[in-house]
Amino acid sequence: MRSDTNLDELLDREEGTSDKRALIFMANDVEEIAVESGEVDKIVRHAPAGTGKKSKKKKNQQQQRTNKVAKGAWQKRDNSVKKERGYGDFQ
Repeated sequence: MRSDTNLDELLDREEGTSDKRALIFMANDVEEIAVESGEVDKIVRHAPAGTGKKSKKKKNQQQQRTNKVAKGAWQKRDNSVKKERGYGDFQ
């Protein structure tokens, strides 16, 4: 352990404000503690993007999604159909 310091000293506060302490360890001390406690490095390595297998089913689902219009989306107006205004003599 490199140091064991009161938080009050670190934060320049009045003595007795906090009962907490800051413990500072060197990297090799941390590794030693980890080995003693049974900790193991859990490094997960991922393959580069695009190297995994892709199923045809998933690809088809993605294509179908791109062709669908979102719910509530605006559509291009069809001007060939007259507006229905509720009365016939509107100019």
